[in-house]
Order: sequence, then structure tokens, then C-alpha cells
Amino acid sequence: MYKSERLQIATINELSRLNSKRLTFNLLNEDFSKYYRKSNFFGRYLLRRQVRLLTYNSQYIGYLWYSKIGTKKGVYCINALYVDKEYIDKEVYKLFCDFNGGSIVYFDCKMTETSSSLLESIGFIRKNGTYELTKTINMKENIENSGLKFITFRRGRHEKLRCDIQNEIFRNSQREPLSVQDIYLDEMQEYYVNDWCIFLQSEGKIVGYGQIIMSNYKPLIVNFGVKDGYRHRGFGDILLCYLINILFDAGHKEVRIKVSTTNLPAYNLYRKKGFNVVDEYYTWIRTF
Repeated sequence: MYKSERLQIATINELSRLNSKRLTFNLLNEDFSKYYRKSNFFGRYLLRRQVRLLTYNSQYIGYLWYSKIGTKKGVYCINALYVDKEYIDKEVYKLFCDFNGGSIVYFDCKMTETSSSLLESIGFIRKNGTYELTKTINMKENIENSGLKFITFRRGRHEKLRCDIQNEIFRNSQREPLSVQDIYLDEMQEYYVNDWCIFLQSEGKIVGYGQIIMSNYKPLIVNFGVKDGYRHRGFGDILLCYLINILFDAGHKEVRIKVSTTNLPAYNLYRKKGFNVVDEYYTWIRTF
């Protein structure tokens, strides 16, 4: 009989065993054990609340680890999903019993055909594609004297400004607006780097934003963009050059960036600046 149960301290070793095989299901599955080891007592309790284990006749065969996204009720992302291959076409849907009617669940995946078939069988639909690009940094970028200014984000001072500019740049009907609390939470994350969050200013107005984080010990440009009305004027090119120069000065030899497969203007900019595509993956979505 198939059953789903919440992760307990007593079953951590079972999860660790399954977690070690996570990349055979999805190459983007996150490492639960790494986060658990670095968390305090309360943090570990919260992490256990986000995990469900799947059993068959008392044997542990799979798990689901998920997180809440933003402040809107019922929006989640899957951090990792794994099921032993011999059970992949069985009652895996029992792992999703925590999601109430109307919940929306996102899952970034680069997986095998078998794993994709599993998601389709429980109602997930493949949606947005993402390119990951990389660039070798062997010299400083030339930044022309355009009159633009670069302002480094300061904690305790610029949280609302960053929240507002990101919501303006990335506004669309499918994206939940950021709150100032989201910015504070971002500052607390392991990947966050002080002084690597940059505003672009033109004629006294903030018109763009870009940020570099450390993902898997490598620099990754995120939240990069220019406000509508200031695009197609070379501002994005200049901001990108400035971020690359930050990394050059810090001694980094490579940088990554991600972009939607449908965002051709941004993709063309990155290619022009010497970025090359190294990976492609998709987001799967299901409404419960």
C-alpha cells in the first residue's frame, strides 16, 4: 500500500538516502541535506514541515520538498522531487496532498523523458523555457561616458526603492508583485552578496537594476532589467558591462545569466556581449 507522510527526525536518514539520488530524476533538484545541515533548531523544524515522504509497504521510495512563494496564498515551488524508478508510474500523486484547491505549484526541471511523463500523469503542464548562458571574463568592459550613474544598494536604506523598481521592470499579469519583506528575506540568504546590487540612474531617476548572487559558488546575474520607456537606448548594455566589471575587479573569471527562451531582446544582448548558451530547462506548472 502506498502512503504519504510528513518528514520526522526519525526518518531523516531515509530522506538523506533518497536525496543522494535526486539528480537522476531532475538535474535541478536542490540538495535538502545541505540546507538542513546549515539550519538551526527552528529552521530544521520548518524544513521538515516542507517535506513529504512516499512509502510502499513501509519502504521509503520517494519524497517531495516544497516552499511557499511570496505572500499570496496558495503559491508554491517544488525544490526537489524524487521517486525510485520502479515506482514512478504508481500513486505518486499522494505526495501532493498538502496542496489545497486553487493552489498553484511551479517546478523548474531538466529531467529524463520518464520523469517528464510522471509530471504529465499528475497534471503538470510544461510552460516557460529558460536559457542559461555563461561568459568568460578576461578583461574589463569598456563603458562609454553616457551620463548614467551607478548606485550601490545599501541595507536599511534602499529596500523599498529596490522593491518598486523590480516591480516596475518585471510587471506582468502572471507575476506576483514583490513586497519590501521579500527584499529583507533576500538579504538573509546564503547566496546574497553585499555591494553586488546596483541601481542604474539617468537624469536623477532610477531606470534599471541588476544584481549578482553566488549560486553553487559561481557568480550569477539576476533581477536584471531596465524600465519600459528607457529600453532600446543602450542602458541595458551599459549596466551589464558594469556588473561584469565588478566581477573582474573581484577576481572572477566567469559569470552566468538566465533568460526566458521567449525574451529575444535580452537574449540578443547577452549574445552580443559574449555570453554562450550552456543549458536549457523548463518550468512546469499545475493548479490544484
